[in-house]
Amino acid sequence: MKGEQKHGGRKTLALRAAIGAAYIGLLALFLVTGRTHTVLIDNKADPAGSWQAIRGMTVSVNGGEAVEYMKGDRDKVSVKGQKMRVRVEFFDGRDTEEYSLKIPFIEDTLLLSVPKLAEGLDNPMEPFNLYADNKARTDAEEGERFGQEP
Repeated sequence: MKGEQKHGGRKTLALRAAIGAAYIGLLALFLVTGRTHTVLIDNKADPAGSWQAIRGMTVSVNGGEAVEYMKGDRDKVSVKGQKMRVRVEFFDGRDTEEYSLKIPFIEDTLLLSVPKLAEGLDNPMEPFNLYADNKARTDAEEGERFGQEP
């Protein structure tokens, strides 16, 4: 009896492999759909003059509450998943616009320039790193303080 093999061994192994694959698939699905991103909604003009801020508008993201933005305003919203829908209602009488945007999986914080989006310019959404901006400013200030060029 020691030399006999059970036929159920292969079935059990196949069942365990299928369950393992299902767990990995669910993990990947939850990771992609459950990932939360911070999106900064920006209504500021380009310092170089490429686009102008919008005088007034309301913006809602993914069917959420519409928030009012005036020239120069910036606010943040949390978005779950890799896609977002943005609805913009302009105060100047232009037609309401709706946009669908994809969010890069690896980015935690993004800056969405609504004026850029409304003008149809490239890259209305870009990665935003608060710490890198502050580090560059701090390094420049320290260089000035010690008489060095930035």
